[in-house]
Parts: sequence; structure tokens; C-alpha cells
Amino acid sequence: KECCAALRECGIRVSMFIDPDPAQIEASLEIGAPVVELHTGAYAEAIGEHQAKELMRLVHGARHGAQIGLTVHAGHGLHYHNVQPVAALNAIRIFMGPVPAALLLLSILFAWHYNVTRESHQALVEELQKRGI
Repeated sequence: KECCAALRECGIRVSMFIDPDPAQIEASLEIGAPVVELHTGAYAEAIGEHQAKELMRLVHGARHGAQIGLTVHAGHGLHYHNVQPVAALNAIRIFMGPVPAALLLLSILFAWHYNVTRESHQALVEELQKRGI
């Protein structure tokens, strides 16, 4: 608890990497950590009905964390075959936040300053055809 308070005073946001267990979620709140990252390893390694059971643990954990005021993230072992159900959980902010917002802003600025006209597009296409690409 003292460590979280000291880090918060320094402007550092503490995140606890925990299992989707209600006791661990509550303990994270009690020590003053505003963020939890739910360990998804059991879900990622499970198969069939066991994976569905682990997904439900994540759902309940994410809801519980959000309901008590924590920011909830998830990770570990996720890949393109199993990330969609976890990413779809409204309580988990895995793909929200400052990084995607910054990337969107940079892409807008890039498109604004380096706009592609029909002429420049045609020139690019011709150059790629010359190179055999």
C-alpha cells in the first residue's frame, strides 16, 4: 500500500498483473493500484470447454474490476486465434488508450501533410510496375 502511494506521488500509475480472481482484484484496489492486467495465460492455453470456462473467468473478473473502479487490461498468451473474444469484452481496455489514439493522430497528420493526388498515385503505380512489384 505504501509503495503504491509513493509511486502515485511521483506520478507513476501502478498496474497489478493478476489472475481474474475476485480476491486478487479486491486486493489490488485495497493497495491503491488503479489498474489491473488480468493474466490470460490459462485462457490462451485451454482448449474447448475449458477455454470457454476460462473466458468466463475473465469476463467476471473484468466486470468486477470495472464495477469497483479499476481500469482493466488483459494480456499474456493472446494471439490472432484467441484474442477476439477477450478484446470484445467492454470492461477490458486492451486496445483503447493513449497509444492507439496517438497512432490515429499521427496517421491523420501524415495523411494531411503527405496527401496522395491522382497524379502522385499514378506515378507510384508506374514506378512499382517498372520494378516488377
